[in-house]
Amino acid sequence: GLPIFAWFVAKTDSRYPLLLGFVLYLLALLGIGISSRMEALIMSVIFFALGLRAINISMNTQAIQLQKLYDKPINGRFHGLWSLGGLTGILLATLTIYLKMDISLHLGIVSFTALAVVIFSFFFLLKNDRETSGNQLLFGKAKVFKNAFLISLLSQFLQISSILMILFSLGVTENYFGILFVFITTSILSVFSVGGIGVREYIFIIASQTIDINQDMGATIGILFTISASICCLPGFFVRKSL
Repeated sequence: GLPIFAWFVAKTDSRYPLLLGFVLYLLALLGIGISSRMEALIMSVIFFALGLRAINISMNTQAIQLQKLYDKPINGRFHGLWSLGGLTGILLATLTIYLKMDISLHLGIVSFTALAVVIFSFFFLLKNDRETSGNQLLFGKAKVFKNAFLISLLSQFLQISSILMILFSLGVTENYFGILFVFITTSILSVFSVGGIGVREYIFIIASQTIDINQDMGATIGILFTISASICCLPGFFVRKSL
């Protein structure tokens, strides 16, 4: 979705792909909540990821264009509000777990409420921010894109390898496909948290009924991955900027 929506944003006002991204995102979120079959859940997550990519590119384009209207930097405030919204979402999600609210009702309320907010906000977005150049899809010189794609594949492979090792260490011997699918879903949704903390555990707890694993086991998988990822990141504190 990255090259497609990047081209789409460059060809038209960014508010249109932003609206499309939110519609895809929220409908997919609703689909995740009401899916009763693995195939439907997979398709919902695919559209969820596409919508999230469109939102990411379009929203950043809007922020960059808005920054040009101010002398002082303001983008940092947007990131702060985004993080605050993510933390608020985690608190509300925790509340729904405490109230034992059904996930379809929970995600349904979120989807329709957010959709109403998005439609209302659409009329206040920046207009006429279309780029006049550099809006072509170029595949002839795709070395940078290819390298980034290969690095991304390597990163995903290492993440899946690490979660498999965690499963082996916990003695899990079945439902690998379902667990790996839920894990990939948590990687997508972790953008709404600080390093995925809380989100992975929440999704594993909710999905434990579908993939037939113990809730405690699901939470343990998420916690162990977060701890292992944190340990792997620690050497970064000692890497000099000159490197």
